[in-house]
Amino acid sequence: MAADTLARMFWDRVEQSGDRPAQQFKQGGDWKTITWREVGDVVREVALGLIAVGRDKGEAVALLSTTRAEWVQADFAIFSAGCVTVPVYPTYPPDLIAYVVNDSTAKTIFVEDPAQLAKVLEARDQMPALEQIVVIAGYDAPQPPKMVMTWETLRRQGRDSMAAHTSTLAERVASTRPTDLATIVYTSGTTGPPKGVMQTHGNHVAAVTASKQATPVEEGWVHLLFLPLAHSFARLESFLGVAHGLTTAFAENLDKVGDNLKETRPHFICSVPRVFEKVYAKILAGVEAGSATKKKIFAWAVSVGRDVSRHQQRGQPVPASLELKRKLAHKLVFSKLHAALGGRLRWAVSGGAPLARDIAEFFHAAGILLLEGYGDMSGPHVQSAGSIQVRLGRPDSAGRPAEDRRGRRDPGARSQHRHARLLQAARSDARSLRSGRVVPHR
Repeated sequence: MAADTLARMFWDRVEQSGDRPAQQFKQGGDWKTITWREVGDVVREVALGLIAVGRDKGEAVALLSTTRAEWVQADFAIFSAGCVTVPVYPTYPPDLIAYVVNDSTAKTIFVEDPAQLAKVLEARDQMPALEQIVVIAGYDAPQPPKMVMTWETLRRQGRDSMAAHTSTLAERVASTRPTDLATIVYTSGTTGPPKGVMQTHGNHVAAVTASKQATPVEEGWVHLLFLPLAHSFARLESFLGVAHGLTTAFAENLDKVGDNLKETRPHFICSVPRVFEKVYAKILAGVEAGSATKKKIFAWAVSVGRDVSRHQQRGQPVPASLELKRKLAHKLVFSKLHAALGGRLRWAVSGGAPLARDIAEFFHAAGILLLEGYGDMSGPHVQSAGSIQVRLGRPDSAGRPAEDRRGRRDPGARSQHRHARLLQAARSDARSLRSGRVVPHR
């Protein structure tokens, strides 16, 4: 069966990669690695647990947590159960949490810890349709409220109901179509409450396919995930880990990213410009505080790196004499940057906001390719990812809607709207177009 939905993509990966590493996370101060088969066991139990508590195919399940391994596990369990994931920003106050839960009609919500549970319980009376709250970590109340259960309790229900619901789980994975809704991502609109962007399995698979063409990786590579998974940018990164068979390392938190980079030694990272800006500013401050000789060496190394970068961008071979200078520049200056980023970073992606051109050029001069996501670039030139075609402006009447188009859940009218940007992703066989309607992130 083709891996044309997120659930089938996941289970194909579990079958293919089995005992290879899938996820890394800190536990008790040490990094723990679990395999694809182990992740599959967790996802299966959670999916069966959702079915056991009454979640039907097509129902929404909310997810309120910072980025962690269980976020991704819950995401694919929801997909496998035939349900729809509704990410909720962990910074949302109780009233906005209630709004998203009610608007999406979610009956189950995963929450990260007691702090997030407290917010949901505070707004409990505003969510009459909510039936279960599943606490991922740190909750061990002797007498929890009737509707509250722990992550382990849900997994146990899944194990206990395996005989009764395994065939149902298999049927839901098999019967889900690319045109079925996979997720509703709530983002702030120009006015009023958050709007829900309705994304199908086909939307995400098309984006993953295009990204695979644009960002070459190798199975087994490590990437450090630290952006919020409630945002589509980080979500795509998590999907790439499954599609490629990568090892996804989860940062402890944003304050620990610097340490975690050195510990996990990722091959690539996806980040927002602020992280690269801080690294760049720290380097410049260190140079400015150094001696005149140090400043001259730094300026020379950057000059050499920029010369190498120009040859590479033109597709020209780097002359032998320049290559010798590049190696010396790396040893004297740029090796420190590479070491701070783990020592084996091949490329990085910046998204979410425009990245200053001089910062991107500096990283490339240092030997690190820094890519920028379309929609964040300030310049007029666009290079699309793989088979993605980009067109600005509203689609005219001749525009052909395809099976995996994206819509927006609009409060009140609850209708689908056309938006300013139209992404058209061609199938790999180029026989048809798959269009995705998106709301520009603000």
